[in-house]
Amino acid sequence: MGLNASSPVRLIASTLLFAFAFDALPAQQIARLEPATLAAPSAASAAQPAAQIRGLVLDPAGMPIAGAHLQLLQNGVEALATDSDAQGNFLFKQPAGSYRLLVTAPGMATHDEPVELASAALLDIKIQLHLAQASSSIEVVASSYRIDEQSSATKIPVRLLDIPQSVSTITQEMLRDRAVDSMQDALAYTPGVSQVMGEGRRDQVSIRGMSSNNDMYVDGIKDDAGYYRDLSNTERLEVVEGPAAVLYGRGTSGGLVNRITKKPRVEGTLSDLAYSFASYGSQRAEGDIDTLAFRPDLGLRSTGAWEDAGSFRHYYHMSRHAYAPALRWKPSANQDFLFQFERLRDERIPDRGIPSLNGRPAPVALGNYYGYALKNGSVPADFVHNGVSTLTADWKARFSAWNLHSIYRQTGYQNAFENTFASGVSNGKVSRSEYNSNTMQRNRIAQTEAWRRFDWLHMQHLLVAGIEYEHQSASRLRYTGTAPSVDLYNPAQLAPVLGTTLSQNDRFAGLVWAGYLQDEISMGKYWKALLGLRMDDFRQSDWQFSAPASSIARRDTQPSPRIGLLYQPNQNTTLYASWSHTFDPSGEGLSLTSAATNNSALLDPEKTDNYELGTKHQLLNGRINATTALYRLNRTNIKVPDYATDPSGATYINGGQLRTDGFEANLAGQINRHWKMTGGWAWMDSYYVNNPTKSSGVALTGKRAMLIPVNTGSLWQLYEIKSGFGLGLGAIAMNSRFASTSNLVRLPGYARLDATAYYRAHSWELNLHAENMANTRYYESAQSDAQIMPGSPVNLRATFRYRF
Repeated sequence: MGLNASSPVRLIASTLLFAFAFDALPAQQIARLEPATLAAPSAASAAQPAAQIRGLVLDPAGMPIAGAHLQLLQNGVEALATDSDAQGNFLFKQPAGSYRLLVTAPGMATHDEPVELASAALLDIKIQLHLAQASSSIEVVASSYRIDEQSSATKIPVRLLDIPQSVSTITQEMLRDRAVDSMQDALAYTPGVSQVMGEGRRDQVSIRGMSSNNDMYVDGIKDDAGYYRDLSNTERLEVVEGPAAVLYGRGTSGGLVNRITKKPRVEGTLSDLAYSFASYGSQRAEGDIDTLAFRPDLGLRSTGAWEDAGSFRHYYHMSRHAYAPALRWKPSANQDFLFQFERLRDERIPDRGIPSLNGRPAPVALGNYYGYALKNGSVPADFVHNGVSTLTADWKARFSAWNLHSIYRQTGYQNAFENTFASGVSNGKVSRSEYNSNTMQRNRIAQTEAWRRFDWLHMQHLLVAGIEYEHQSASRLRYTGTAPSVDLYNPAQLAPVLGTTLSQNDRFAGLVWAGYLQDEISMGKYWKALLGLRMDDFRQSDWQFSAPASSIARRDTQPSPRIGLLYQPNQNTTLYASWSHTFDPSGEGLSLTSAATNNSALLDPEKTDNYELGTKHQLLNGRINATTALYRLNRTNIKVPDYATDPSGATYINGGQLRTDGFEANLAGQINRHWKMTGGWAWMDSYYVNNPTKSSGVALTGKRAMLIPVNTGSLWQLYEIKSGFGLGLGAIAMNSRFASTSNLVRLPGYARLDATAYYRAHSWELNLHAENMANTRYYESAQSDAQIMPGSPVNLRATFRYRF
């Protein structure tokens, strides 16, 4: 059967052929492609009464831009052009019709919008430009809780209205207003994102009911090791909901979290120093110095943090430091070189919370600790050590119509821990387990991509093409011990018995080659399509050194497509439908197992499909972003025990299916100059359509996914008065959840209130923040039925900040 004109395959293929052929044509031949009859208005159109476009061009700070160049295009050909005057004003007089308005200015991203002129009409518009980079990343300066453009969902600067997918941005201003200093706190107000304990040793979330343990990114590069991230070098967080494998590869079943780092601005000097102290003896200091390095095209930025923290949890202590220098060289407007180094060291006591009793969290003191934190003789106390070192080289350039972006990142992770934890309750006694491990992981990842805009067949195209190379390795040593039981209500510090025989001793290596292609196509006045395809070749090997020694391997070559269709009846509204697909191979977590255990090396990848309908609106003259999304997320081919042929459950098959049906609604932005807000609501019905696995004797088919509430909502509002004082009030609420997939233990629903008060002068700020100001007893996450983390009682923080 032949392909028709609307076939995605034909559109993508023809787009590529034309884009490269167009670049190869001599200038004379290009000129011949432009019909002369379009260069001037026809006699009929000239006879029509002229319409007028009057407007103002502003920079990101709201100041007028003089000399901005404005072009009015009809059918891809320039009909009229002008420059803004000294006050940023401009005026066009042109016959009625459909046009595109392009606005460019030095250092700013190109502004492109459709314009519809009625006969003899006067159209008043205000255009605010954004800072530009000569690359496929965009440098967003957010002065509010909303941004107009985002790059994580598409890898290039694209309007939020043009992305057929749910995305959320947690801006720098939002992080500071809420006194956030951890990934967990940063994501707390994002509906659809659920906290998971992460064994008390790493950041971990679920997005849309699917585990996103390996779906953390930094500037679009995989950051999949298990550790606690520091946010001192973070400009903003971007959360993409739904599979994003078309650009990022394997995983991302429910979505991903992309941490955008702070980079030198190459615009003079800006320094920011902060010190905070909080409840339970916690202290934190941060610094951010951004300046020019000896010459106007060379920028140096260095961020750092030191923290020493306690907790309402008995024995808990955390100490960490982080620093991240970066050097940026911009020899011309079309060249940008960036070199970054980042180092983090995090030491803390692991904490897995409290056990359950009779289907609920045990009624014990919130501070009860069931690990081992006091050294006794030769047995060391429980600990977690995380060390991360990262080197990045990033090159961005513009050649003719093409933008190029090439980045290489090498990261070394060290994770060592000893962990004693509750495993069950019987007759007032808490049984415990113990294991200790040492993991060394190294990621070497390189990406190169190119993108450009062009017109073809009366359609506007935004084309992205990229290749990616990944080499990841992980070496693990693990011992499993035992630990004596302790009293449920008064747990003693009894030392565990450490294992002496290795339970895991292996080395994993994974190699990925991938290529991807994406085209955003504007089809007439109201319609756009987003088509994407990625192909991954993932080679996995695991050498297991424990007796009997063995080596296992597998190779997965998988496509990841995406299709989106957008209808935009006006400049401020989008209606969209989309489908995307991703895969999770056996080696996704950098580990394989042999047929002697659960034979994961023999099993096909798990597959996830997301079907989504959504709307996006800009309200109150663009000050508020409002989005909704209705979706179904299906994860199939899940690895489950094959009890039919192996009653022991040691043999696995691809037989499980997890489904999430959901709806989300979000608002973010400014109601007026003084009033900012962000909020949302998510409804999620996440359950196993099929899963014969038994947990605590319970078959999991029909059971709800762990830690996923049916309803969750949040609202944060902040009002600033002219004198510099500001007040903020926030609330998080959710239904009850289950601590594990057995659905035997329920965590009660709750509502938590937070508040902020601050005073900001010209160069300094004092911020007072209260978390859980009503002192509500609640439970924020879990790892299993026997490991439930209580939420903190009222927690106060004071921060002093000085800028110069």
